[in-house]
Amino acid sequence: MLSSAGVQRSTFALATLVFCFAVRAEAVIWPSTVARIERDLHAQSVDVRRRAATTLRDLPPTSGGRLARAALDDADIEVKLTALDACLSFGVPALGEHLIPWLSDTERRLRLAAAEALGESPAPRAVPSLGRALGDADAGVRSAAAIALGKSAAPEAVLALLGHLDDTAPEVRRDVALSLGDLRDARAVVPLIGKIQDARPPVREAVAEALAELGDARAVSALVLLLRDNDDGVRVAALAALSRIAEPSAVPSIESLLASGNGRVRSGALAALGNIHSPLALKALIEELANDEPERARADTVSALGRAGSAAVPALMTCLATESDVGRVDGCALALGRTRAPAGASGERAAAAPPSEPRDPSCGGYYRKWK
Repeated sequence: MLSSAGVQRSTFALATLVFCFAVRAEAVIWPSTVARIERDLHAQSVDVRRRAATTLRDLPPTSGGRLARAALDDADIEVKLTALDACLSFGVPALGEHLIPWLSDTERRLRLAAAEALGESPAPRAVPSLGRALGDADAGVRSAAAIALGKSAAPEAVLALLGHLDDTAPEVRRDVALSLGDLRDARAVVPLIGKIQDARPPVREAVAEALAELGDARAVSALVLLLRDNDDGVRVAALAALSRIAEPSAVPSIESLLASGNGRVRSGALAALGNIHSPLALKALIEELANDEPERARADTVSALGRAGSAAVPALMTCLATESDVGRVDGCALALGRTRAPAGASGERAAAAPPSEPRDPSCGGYYRKWK
């Protein structure tokens, strides 16, 4: 008979074995399994090939990627698309080169899939073909092509995108604008400024976001105009752009939004003033400390002054020495403590702009709609 210690060791060994099988059972692929899937991918029956394609992602990356890449040349569209999905999941290198012919295929789903995949796996040689895809009959393909061009980092992509800022579909105009921002090419500044009065709010918001990425002072007047937009999302995006450009001349227009009852707009205005931190911006923030209404919480203003860092210290010291309003003095003292926090001015400044929100899926975002 086994001793008590022997029973414990046996039980532990059995438990370990069961655990390992539970964790690794699906990870273990026999060579014969790979051979069978490869054989089925070459079967005459399209149903057999389709079933085999759906199992590609279960294979190890090396063999799965090899078979998936080969299956991209299958005659059946379902096999092609399933294989492409597997290639993307495996991170197959130089995938984009293989997809260039798909951009001119008669099948819309293939064109869309190729454009989306080229956004994940950019290929320099694909840029001219993506530029032509901006003229595709399908708006989804045009949007996907615009996004892919924005991720290409190719200077020649800018001219292709600029030619489609007036696309008939608002979701395409939006993605073209965002991609121009992603490319950060100064040639896009003036054309984007010309789109600030687009009829659709998501497009105007995208233009403001793109101008923020470009960070060019020539856009300040246009962004100030957007502060009067009737859409809150557009105003918040314009404030974020002005915060990034940090042009002092925009301060009076930004200050006028502090009385807004909308929390997002007010937060964006405070962040912008704290990031600009010119004397006029600091004065506006210190004056705002006297307001402690529920919708104008003083804590937000204190945070904005803290983001200004050492630049705000002289104004805050003057406030403490000369101010008679108790609320304002309190706020200045709190803000002064924030400016001297261990994070330092640089750490605070990095957080000056309000966090960006997810792009509205109703206006773009065609990610893998071909599946």
